[in-house]
Amino acid sequence: MSEQKTLRGNYTIWAAFPEAVVNWEAPTAASIATAVAAGLIIDISCAITDDSGESLNEVDRASDDTQSICDVASVETPTFRNYEAELDGFRNKTGTTDTPYFERFFDLFNGVGREYWLVKRVDKLQGTPITAGDIVSSFKFETDHGVDISEDGGLIYFGARFKPTGDIYTNVSVVA
Repeated sequence: MSEQKTLRGNYTIWAAFPEAVVNWEAPTAASIATAVAAGLIIDISCAITDDSGESLNEVDRASDDTQSICDVASVETPTFRNYEAELDGFRNKTGTTDTPYFERFFDLFNGVGREYWLVKRVDKLQGTPITAGDIVSSFKFETDHGVDISEDGGLIYFGARFKPTGDIYTNVSVVA
């Protein structure tokens, strides 16, 4: 099977408040659209640096290799699914609010212990409304201590850091 890459601009990352009340195991286009309209799901794609958007993914599963006295070979039993996210967002120049979605990204994630679902949709032009058949992956996180990222003469970024809560649904088709 050949691998395909998604072009820039063809994926979206949303931050969803827990009260968005979307069943991410079987999401409907109507529930997502309603939550977007109510401001409970926010498109944060344009505030995130291109390379950090790739870090919102499932990673190697944790496993246990404990053997019983009856095992005659090595065993490995999957125990739980691991996932991670580190999103670096652009910042406005201090004292300005030139680009409001940069500030919104900072406001959402600059704090510890806030719960969010981070939702990734691929293979659709960024900003297009959700429709039945879209594929989404949803990851529940709690915010951790963010970091300021700066280099001499470079842009200033805010690094949103997250702790997984254990709730994950990957490659789920949105239904009507």
